Amino acid sequence: MRSRAEARTRLSADVSIGQGSHTIRAILRTEDVEAVGFDVKDVRLVPTRLEDEQLVGYLGPDILGPDWDLERALERLGAQPDRAIGTALMDQRNLAGIGNVYRVEVLFMSRTNPWVTVGSLPEGKLREIVTLAHKLLHLNKDRSMRSTVGQTPQGRPLFWAYGKDGQPCRRCGAVLRRGEIDDALLTVPAPDGTTTAPGTAVQHLRKIVWCPRCQSE
Repeated sequence: MRSRAEARTRLSADVSIGQGSHTIRAILRTEDVEAVGFDVKDVRLVPTRLEDEQLVGYLGPDILGPDWDLERALERLGAQPDRAIGTALMDQRNLAGIGNVYRVEVLFMSRTNPWVTVGSLPEGKLREIVTLAHKLLHLNKDRSMRSTVGQTPQGRPLFWAYGKDGQPCRRCGAVLRRGEIDDALLTVPAPDGTTTAPGTAVQHLRKIVWCPRCQSE
């Protein structure tokens, strides 16, 4: 097995990755598969027998999993109606798999204000948002570069709003804005049990982009 430094060097030269190699935080490799983690905040290695208990037992339905359960995800999201939809989507206890890129894109595409509460969404809107997220993640799961605009990326990712603050909205022409929203980051306990229990949310602000006209409500 090659060293991590050697792997990093090889990946640095691979322009198909579609993301800067300086953001690589973890590389896991077997004889058949190589998994590269970009912008990973936490990495823990635990025995397989403790995986459910210590790492994933508190997570909501996996949006890319074979046992994806839309109704269960909607139930979890709806259980806290006073929460901002932009925060609720990133809470992995509700559903697991949506990151900041897809949050920005899904809310833009569904014309949803990130700060509107879950309970105030029009009937059927929450289902539309989660269904769209599921579709986008599946469309991009095997791509080296992501696209949410219905076109195959050519040399760079293609997004409607993510990373485009200050630019005109491609739908209405208004200038896209950037702000911060609470991600409700989950804290997972250390093996000795000294940190916060799983399922506890702590404030973690993340940059978000939205259109003040298309997503006004």
